[in-house]
Amino acid sequence: MKAMQDSHRVLFTSPAEFIDSDHRNVIEQAQRLTVGVAEPAAQARLLYAAVRDEIRYDPYRDYLDPGSYRASAVLAAGTGYCVGKAALFAALCRALGIPARIGLADVMNHLATPRLLEAVGTNIFAYHGYTEVFLGGRWLKASPTFNASLCAKLGVAPLFFDGRHDALLQSFDGQGREFMAYIADHGAFFDVPVKFLILEMTRLYPKLCIPGGCAARRWSRKRRSERAKARSGGQRQIAFRKLCNCEGDPEIAAIATHIISRLMISEARQMKRPLKRELTFQLVETARLLRAYVDQRAHQHGTTRAQWGVLGRLRRQEGLNQVALAEQLDIQPISVGRLLDRLEQQKLVERRPDPNDRRAYLLHLTPDGRALVDDLDTVRGEIAGEVLDGVDEAAIMTTLETLAAVSERIRLQKQERLTQLAADLADNAA
Repeated sequence: MKAMQDSHRVLFTSPAEFIDSDHRNVIEQAQRLTVGVAEPAAQARLLYAAVRDEIRYDPYRDYLDPGSYRASAVLAAGTGYCVGKAALFAALCRALGIPARIGLADVMNHLATPRLLEAVGTNIFAYHGYTEVFLGGRWLKASPTFNASLCAKLGVAPLFFDGRHDALLQSFDGQGREFMAYIADHGAFFDVPVKFLILEMTRLYPKLCIPGGCAARRWSRKRRSERAKARSGGQRQIAFRKLCNCEGDPEIAAIATHIISRLMISEARQMKRPLKRELTFQLVETARLLRAYVDQRAHQHGTTRAQWGVLGRLRRQEGLNQVALAEQLDIQPISVGRLLDRLEQQKLVERRPDPNDRRAYLLHLTPDGRALVDDLDTVRGEIAGEVLDGVDEAAIMTTLETLAAVSERIRLQKQERLTQLAADLADNAA
C-alpha cells in the first residue's frame, strides 16, 4: 500500500472548473448518498452505483456545450455521456475528500446500435471518459457509463465497482460476444480538458457534433463547407486550440507551440500580414500557456501561482504591510487579503503587529513558508530548463532585450493614455 503525497491529495481533492466538487448540489448529493457510511471505499461504491444508474447514459449530447462535461450540470440534467458521468463521479468523490481524477481512452464498441454507428461513422469511440479513484494506496479505474436498464437492453451485466479492483467497460456481453475493447489510453487529468475535447469531437465526428445535440439532423451544405475549409486551411487555428487545452501534456504543448510559430510566420509572409501583430498575439498566448503550466506545477506542491507570487515577494522583502504588498504585486488589496488568509491558515505566513501603527500588521514568512519557497525555487529552475530546452543563449539574450523594450513601451503607452484620459476628463468638466 502506497500513501499519497500531501500535495497530490490536496490537488486531487480540490474543485475544478468542470469537476466542480464545490458546487452545492454536488456536495449535498455526495452527503445524501453516503449517510452513515464513513469508509472511503464503501462511499466510492455507493457514489459509483448512483452515477451509473441514476444518470441515464445518452450519447446524443450537445458536444459543443461545455455543460455536457460539467459535473453539476450532468447531475442537474440526470443524463450524460461517458465523460460527463465520469466527471460527476470524480466530483462526488472529491466532495467527500476522496482523491479522484478523469481519464480518457479510445474504445471499440462491437455492439453499437445502427443509429449510433451512422452518426459516428465508425465503431471506434475516441476519448471515452472513465474515473480514477485513489483507494487502498493506489489509483483504481472505474467507468460508470452504462446504466443498469441500458445494460439489460444490450444483454450485458451492469458493471460493478467494489472499491478494490478496476471496473472498466465489459469485454463481452451475456452471450459471449465481443462488446467493448480498449485500444488506447490517453492518461488521467486533474480536470476535463473540455476545449480540446470539443475540438477533437468536432474533427472526428462532425455528424454527431451538432449544436443542440441532435445527431439525427443532417449537416447543411454551408456547415459542411465551413468545416471542410477549416480542416484544409485552418492548421494554425487547430494547433492553437490544441495548445489552449493541453496544459496536462507539456510535450504536446511544445509541439503545438512550434507549429503555431512556424505557421504564423509562414501565413504572415504569404498574406503580407504585419509580423508585429503576429508577435503580439504570440506573446499573449505564450504568457497564458506559461501561466497555466506554472499553475499546474504549483498545484503539485499544494499551492497556486498567486500564492507562489506572494511567498516569493515576502522572501525578498519581509515586513511589508498588505497595501504595500498589493502595490508591488499590482493586484487589489482585497485579493491580497484573501491570499494571505489562505496562506496564514496553511501556516506559511504570519501577521505581526506593526510597532509603529497598532492598526496595521506586517507580513512575515514562517519556517514552513521559507521551506516551501526553497522548494518552489527548484521548480522555477526546472520550468526554465523545460520550456527553454534547445534554445541557445544568444537567442535567449535577444529575446530578453526584445521583451525589455516591449515592457518599457507598454509602460509608456499606459502612462500616455492615463495622461490623455485625465486631460479629456478635465476638458469635459470645464
